[in-house]
Parts: sequence; structure tokens; C-alpha cells
Amino acid sequence: MVKMRGISRYLTSIMLLLAVAGCVSQPNNDNAALTNDNGIPLSALSYNPKAAAINAQLGVGYLQQGDIERAKTKLLMAQKQDPRSSIVAAGMAYYYDTIGNSKEADHYYKRAYALATEKGDAANNYGVFLCKKKDYAAAYIYFQKAIDDPNYVSTAQTYENLGLCHLEQNDVATARDYFLKALRIDPKLQTSLQQIAKIDKT
Repeated sequence: MVKMRGISRYLTSIMLLLAVAGCVSQPNNDNAALTNDNGIPLSALSYNPKAAAINAQLGVGYLQQGDIERAKTKLLMAQKQDPRSSIVAAGMAYYYDTIGNSKEADHYYKRAYALATEKGDAANNYGVFLCKKKDYAAAYIYFQKAIDDPNYVSTAQTYENLGLCHLEQNDVATARDYFLKALRIDPKLQTSLQQIAKIDKT
């Protein structure tokens, strides 16, 4: 199966927004000297939504590098800094998905969707996860929720994900329709272009 686009793009976008907004702040040196029993600065464990978003992104980055231990450390820290953050829940979902804990991943993907103010990214991420689990009917529901979100900017990628998910079921005609919908929005989507070419050759 061609890899669908989901959470890593979402969290990367969040990190870029934080950087542009100048939200990355320097730690308070006085508080940084105080640590808990695990050597983590106490200031890192207090409520801090901006730091939580950054630590969630760092956790995902470590996951992509294969550094599971550091990834979990950053994500747990982020969870303590903002336990009701959709971004953090999405990072935790991606962590558990990566290590193969499907039950916990499902829990956190649902939580990310429930906590999100704008639902599109969280719905797309959960749809990707559900399709990978072969829970196709549920996946299609969440992909449609993403598409229906007027504030969601990655509609083309979700149409592409729908196409890939239908290919998994050997529903080639429907998959082709979704790839075409994706390309009408973004004519440069390489996966959709490649899949259309393959389908039309057969």
C-alpha cells in the first residue's frame, strides 16, 4: 500500500506556525535548575501549551529518526504541559501507532479529534489509521469529516487518501474518481498522478 498522508505533515505544519509566530521561548534559568526525581526541570512539567506543541513536534521528529525512547520522553512531557491539547494527543497517537499498540493509538486518535477546535487534520489522521486497520467504513466517515471542514486546507490529500483506501479494497473505479478529485485541487500530487497512470494502463 502506498503510504497515506497523515499526522507527521500535520505536526510539522503546527511547528512551522509556532516558529513563524515567535512562540519558541527560552527556558527560565532559575526554574530550570529545579528538577524532579527523574532529572526533568520542574518548569518543563507546568502548564505551557506552546512548549507542549513544540515537545509534541520534537517527539514526532524523534519517532521518524527511530529514537523511540526520546520520542516518548518528549511526548509525555508535552502531555503534562497541556493534557487537553489535540496536537499532543495526535503525537501520542502517532507514537502508539508507530510502536504497534493499536488500542492506545485508537484511543489517542479519537481524543485528538474530540479535542480539536478545527477537526479536519484530526479526522484525516484518524481516517488514515482506520484504513490501515482495514476498518474501511469508519475510515471513509472520518475522511469525509475532514473534507467537510471548511477550515481544512489539505482536502486534496484527503481525496488522495480516499483513493488509496479504495485501492486497498480493489475498488479501482472509485479510487480513480478520488484521485481525479485530488488532482483537480492540486494537479501536482505525485501519488495521484502515478496511480491514475497505473490504472489507465490496465
